[in-house]
Amino acid sequence: MAFLGEVGPERIGDLLELAGEIRVPEFNIGLTRFGWWPHNRIVWAAPGETPVELVRLIDSLREKLLGAGFRFDTKSFVPHITLLRKADCRKNPLLAGAIEWRARDFVLVRSVSGESGSSYEVVGRWKLL
Repeated sequence: MAFLGEVGPERIGDLLELAGEIRVPEFNIGLTRFGWWPHNRIVWAAPGETPVELVRLIDSLREKLLGAGFRFDTKSFVPHITLLRKADCRKNPLLAGAIEWRARDFVLVRSVSGESGSSYEVVGRWKLL
């Protein structure tokens, strides 16, 4: 929803606090589109339509980040879920049925680069209403 890049440890508390102020209800996401990005070999799932509550969550988060002086990538957010990494789907087409998913919370994730690639650590989790 917002890629912040490198954030100093002294600002993590600010992130945790501002995310805790967000008030958006739970919502359903219908994952009806599936695909493969050959440039980074990722298999993904995405909604056919972006739920209005997700748009509210993104807008709220970005507004609070700007208000607190955080810089982030302002490109339009493209909602998707990464299903597989290092996948090769050139020969095998993706066949999947629709998936209905209930969003009950959102998280702050830290990406850690290592020898075998990136790993992800959940730094904070907040319930939706």
